[in-house]
Amino acid sequence: VRVLRIHFRRQRAATLGPALSRRSQLINSLLADADVQQAIEDSARRDKVSTAAARSRARDYANEIAADYSNIAIGFMLRVLTWLWNRIYDGVDVRHLARLRATTHDRREVIYLPSHRSHMDYLLVSYILYQEGLALPQIAAGVNLNFWPVGALLRRCGAFYLRRSFKGDRLYTAVFRAYVDVLIQRGQPMKFYPEGGRSRTGRLLSPKTGMLSMAVTSALGGKGAPAAIVPVYIGYDRVMEVNKYFDELRGTRVKKGESMGDLVRGSTKVLKRKYGRVFVSFGEPIDLQAYADAHLPDWRDKMRALEMDSRPRWLQDFVATLAERVMESINATATLNATGLASLVLLGSPQKAVAEDEMVKTLSLLAELARRCPYSRDATPPEKTDGRELLAEAEPMMRLIRVPHAWGDVLTVESRQAVLLTYTRNNVMHLFALPSLVANFFAHAESRERERVLDDAVELYPLLASELFLRWPTEQARAALGEAIDGLLKCGLLLSDETGRLQRPEAGTAAFAALMSLSRIMREALERYAMTVMLLSHNLETGNVERGRFERQCQLMAERMAILTGRNSPEFFDSRLFRNHLQTLVRVGLLHQQGSKLEIDPALRDVAEHALQLLGADLRQSIAHLTSLPHLDDG
Repeated sequence: VRVLRIHFRRQRAATLGPALSRRSQLINSLLADADVQQAIEDSARRDKVSTAAARSRARDYANEIAADYSNIAIGFMLRVLTWLWNRIYDGVDVRHLARLRATTHDRREVIYLPSHRSHMDYLLVSYILYQEGLALPQIAAGVNLNFWPVGALLRRCGAFYLRRSFKGDRLYTAVFRAYVDVLIQRGQPMKFYPEGGRSRTGRLLSPKTGMLSMAVTSALGGKGAPAAIVPVYIGYDRVMEVNKYFDELRGTRVKKGESMGDLVRGSTKVLKRKYGRVFVSFGEPIDLQAYADAHLPDWRDKMRALEMDSRPRWLQDFVATLAERVMESINATATLNATGLASLVLLGSPQKAVAEDEMVKTLSLLAELARRCPYSRDATPPEKTDGRELLAEAEPMMRLIRVPHAWGDVLTVESRQAVLLTYTRNNVMHLFALPSLVANFFAHAESRERERVLDDAVELYPLLASELFLRWPTEQARAALGEAIDGLLKCGLLLSDETGRLQRPEAGTAAFAALMSLSRIMREALERYAMTVMLLSHNLETGNVERGRFERQCQLMAERMAILTGRNSPEFFDSRLFRNHLQTLVRVGLLHQQGSKLEIDPALRDVAEHALQLLGADLRQSIAHLTSLPHLDDG
């Protein structure tokens, strides 16, 4: 009986979550927290107000933050969402639920960290968990969503609200930290977005570590059960906000706070369209304590000595490393859908137009490559392997235009739609990052020695890994690239002669077309790298550059290249990508941070030469010309 009682208690906790207290009791417990009381006294002294006034402000903060679960609201939302999913989506594809179920039944505090691409993300994961009989998490939502009547409804479904920045308000920080502590102590599952906001490009954003730092501090501080972090990949055939993202990237509309009017206007458009399928995949759980054992020696002693509001360097470094691991794990569990695969092929064609028969053959070969050379054991290849079936599934979502021709239809898209499809492409392009990098060495060369390809690819790998959150550490890159080459050989996308020298297929064959299409997936990234290192090598004589000024130079150069090459892609000159490149070059030792300046290592010249070899003669000439312009020296 005792064993069964324990079993059913665990089953209840995994299904319903911890017992809930009244919201008023929760808020009173927050105000009674020792750190909050200290923050109230400090705030009263600093602002020269009474303790009662500071306490009243702390209570207002707690009311603003705290969720207010209601079974009635959850039941209502269940019916609404069931109708909504069936109305606008063709199905929700969920992966790796068995592993998640085992984790939730293991008496662990579960922290869900999903990718964030749509407002639908807030409801989607909770809906799936509810349908699967798993405890609903409390969800960290931006305070911009706390508008009538949506804010109150989301709060009753488990949303708790946080401000975009806590800076300068220690009292708010203390109350919010206390709230996170309470969730951890009670074993309440929680969910927040490590990126901080929705991705406007389809790529994972660099993680924001503030919320993660609070959760880690609470979980490792012995304030609750052992914690498991569950990365979650969320992908869509089509994101309903993609038109809005396009306008924001183009600068024609400034991002503003949401309102009921925006919701009503947007919902009328949303309900008239279909958005294909949704793909949700629960990644490999990260045992937080085991991860700390491996990456943070003596963490128990350090956590006991940690003071409120303290973020020592060791904690920042640990959380930053953990955040990178989470982003890599999200990408490692991605689903390669037909729309994403077809977008990769179409957008890789020179004029965003491709013959239908070539598209069909390339889709088949790339789908086979995804199966023979999987990105990870958790990544999901396309369900279909026949290129014609994949095209039939993707065509309505991509809004392809068929141009009839006596020799076969040509597929293309309007200019604006091509830009919108970059969002879908960016969801999955990392799945082909290594094969595409290898393919680039054969875009302008018929054959190369395998070891030389590996040497040059390993040199460029850290830059790709930084931009796309690739899962292999630098020391494992060579082995991973070797597996990518083997996969290309198995699929006939590369050939090997009797000496082992690698060769590309003959021009005019389907394999050659697929290899060229594959190479173009990483082409823009490699062009950006070439621009960055060429600009840096242009400054080798002075030996250093001013970082802020140089980032602006990179962006301006990319803008000009986009105009000269007719590239209609706002993300090509995204300043954040160049910022990441520089940080990666610092990490691998080719740049050295000295205050606001970057000192350039002479070895960078070799990297610049290798990067340029991957580009065509016209692009090499354009980059060489732009880097020689006199205004670069004038700033």
